[in-house]
Amino acid sequence: MCVFFYTQRVDAQFEIVTAIGTSHFLGDLGGKPLKGTNDISDLNFQTTRYALLGGFRVFLGDKVAFRTNIAYARVTGDDRFTHNKERRGRNANFFSPILEGSALFEFHIGHNGRSRYDKSGSFYFYSGIGYFYYEPKGRLNGEVLSLRPLGTEGQNYRTDLKPYRNTSVNIPFGFGYRFRVGDGYLGLEINSRANFTDYIDDVSTVFPDRSKLFATSGAKALEWVSNTNSDIPGFDDPGAIRGDPKDMDGFFFILIKFDYPLHSAMDLGFGSGKRGRGGFRFKKGHCWEF
Repeated sequence: MCVFFYTQRVDAQFEIVTAIGTSHFLGDLGGKPLKGTNDISDLNFQTTRYALLGGFRVFLGDKVAFRTNIAYARVTGDDRFTHNKERRGRNANFFSPILEGSALFEFHIGHNGRSRYDKSGSFYFYSGIGYFYYEPKGRLNGEVLSLRPLGTEGQNYRTDLKPYRNTSVNIPFGFGYRFRVGDGYLGLEINSRANFTDYIDDVSTVFPDRSKLFATSGAKALEWVSNTNSDIPGFDDPGAIRGDPKDMDGFFFILIKFDYPLHSAMDLGFGSGKRGRGGFRFKKGHCWEF
């Protein structure tokens, strides 16, 4: 029996992805004077913070790439920055770290600039799956409080509302533009996502029963929830609206990116000694008798 073995040479482009930029939060706190939403019109620029991102990309063809990211950011929101009477009277604030990992597929339009002699830029868009950690905290009279353990909407005594997790799945999506600069690529990217939690800012449903909140969560929880300044009768009574659970909290990044290519060639697989397509090169096989 004669068995042929050969290898194929794969010329692929791998890239290190780095980015720095700003983070922006869209949730129940702050926002525009009208009814709150989680779209861009509800953004308070006073709550802009920073974002850092690193990752790894491999092109699967001329137009398609697979990318992994790790991002760290800070997000914040504050009712002081809204002119909406109800939300300003709620007088809540929060800040939180965001640590996110994601896996994405990118689709490039036009020249992707993979040749060092190609100076034209390329647009791309992407989507994928992500998983992130958050931990909302708030400031009260100069003291920082961890909000999730306090059960500020009655999570520690209500049977219909359990404490929320501080991790969640999301769907990252966005677009960008990049162009060749020396041996790398400089670009601008809008990095957004669809989230599935409304508790990044610790606000979502209704005001709790204060006596039950004090009994199950203590004086600090009661002090935090009672820190309202509204003159609307019954504004913060038990069961009164505190947030909007129909709109999930959101955040996005505006990033300046630099991608650095690492060209690689690998010997893989089996074949017939012919030249393949898409960067594959086949070496002539050898026969061994058994």
